[in-house]
Amino acid sequence: MTDQPLRLGISACLLGQPVRYNGGHKLSSICNDVLASAVEYVSFCPEQAAGFGTPRPAMHLRGAAANPALVRVKDAGDDLGPQLAAGYRSVLDSFDRVDGFILMQKSPSCGLFRVKLYDAAGRQQREQTTGLFAKALQQRFPLLPIEEEGRLHNPQLFDNFMLRVQAHHHFRHQVLAQPSQAALTGFHARYKYLLMAHSQQLARTMGRFLASSQQLTTEQRCYEYQLQLMQCLAKHATRKGHSNALQHMIGYLRGTVSVEARQLLAKSIEQF
Repeated sequence: MTDQPLRLGISACLLGQPVRYNGGHKLSSICNDVLASAVEYVSFCPEQAAGFGTPRPAMHLRGAAANPALVRVKDAGDDLGPQLAAGYRSVLDSFDRVDGFILMQKSPSCGLFRVKLYDAAGRQQREQTTGLFAKALQQRFPLLPIEEEGRLHNPQLFDNFMLRVQAHHHFRHQVLAQPSQAALTGFHARYKYLLMAHSQQLARTMGRFLASSQQLTTEQRCYEYQLQLMQCLAKHATRKGHSNALQHMIGYLRGTVSVEARQLLAKSIEQF
């Protein structure tokens, strides 16, 4: 196991830094009051990195959802997307040492979901998109847990995000630091029942993958396994899934716990 701290990338405005277009911030209670004592933050503001200044004219996204232009709300003028990209491109690779990222919702740069999109006349379209920096972050680190601050106020989404962050952290330090068959096998043994709680089918698939992928390079096996790991944990665990995993674990108590106690435990799990 590792004693390295959990490192999370985060939109700087969520930490109270006055970097928004109006010179304000979006101080987040959940990021500062709940998480700050347990994680190490790496703050970043793509607009500030791009040299847009604070305060600055408000901007939004116009055009096609797949490739929108970043323009000023008033006096649209030139596409400022390339300038924004130049600001974050130089630091994007440094985020390979974080285990998750919390982004500011609705932002044309950082919004992950449902970012407003406008047409050439400045009218809001029905279609929505993803912020430019958020999209670049997803493309560069497809296995990195990324979430919007607003969604973390949902307890189930918060728990699932932090679970994926911890799994990413453990895999990075326990497997990727010194990749080997033994490291992969040991990791899967530690995570097997947690994976089963999230998806019994995917957990079995991952076990079969480890047993039948010796022809792949260690690097390929690590990537494919981590991809399946993050996909499995992205599925929300259910009571049925937890119960199934716990019932499998009862088998380890044979020989040390009486039959009556195991039966009582099995009944309690079933009631749960």
